[in-house]
Amino acid sequence: MDDSDILNYISNDNRIEKGVCIMILRRGDRENLVGNAIVYWDVVGDNVIAPGFSVFAINFTVSALALENKLLTATFPPIPMKNVDNLFQKLKTIHCDIIYGGELEFPSDQEAFTQFYKNEFSKYNKIIEEYVEAYKEKFDFAINRMSEQEKLIMLRELSNKIRIEIREGSKTKKIANTKISKLIDDLSDQQKYDISNFKAVLFQPGDIEDQLVNLYTNQFLAIYHEDYENASHIKQEISKLEHDTNSETQT
Repeated sequence: MDDSDILNYISNDNRIEKGVCIMILRRGDRENLVGNAIVYWDVVGDNVIAPGFSVFAINFTVSALALENKLLTATFPPIPMKNVDNLFQKLKTIHCDIIYGGELEFPSDQEAFTQFYKNEFSKYNKIIEEYVEAYKEKFDFAINRMSEQEKLIMLRELSNKIRIEIREGSKTKKIANTKISKLIDDLSDQQKYDISNFKAVLFQPGDIEDQLVNLYTNQFLAIYHEDYENASHIKQEISKLEHDTNSETQT
């Protein structure tokens, strides 16, 4: 069995679901991935490919140069390792992210192997896809290169996404939270924008809070475009909603 056959055995654990994070980082920062990663798996039961080895590891890299807005990846052949300690010792001085892929249990039945082959290779590809998407975020979000208008538009887009997630009762995504926190910190220096009150309601659940977040971001853009009449009108709407909210709290 050659290296390409071994690659097709490699798997992630069986908890993968659509929309669920499948990339389990053992070393590295999801917000600052380096573009060079090792995925490793624990072998459960007999290692029919490399007897005596309890771990498989694969190295893949991501190009920092995009081709047609897509980042290219290169995957190297899988390497069997004696154990996890042995793997981490070898990677001690290597600048890379380390991802845990889960457990591998090789089927002995040929018919079962065919389906195993397809499922596990698909799971491995999803790990790479998630890594590349997170890695790409580093280049897509460079706040120091954004204009004030671009920051305000992104603030509105991200806050809308966060409000949808709060309404649906789902956990807000860490990357979106990190981005909007950076935008808020950056725009806080602009006293013409009421960033502090916007921040106070951003993560609070409720229909009125939904309206307030939307009104604040629209007001910021109106102020930026020097449409002060519209900005004043929006401010009155905000004051009325905040007054209604305070009245409900007191009763």
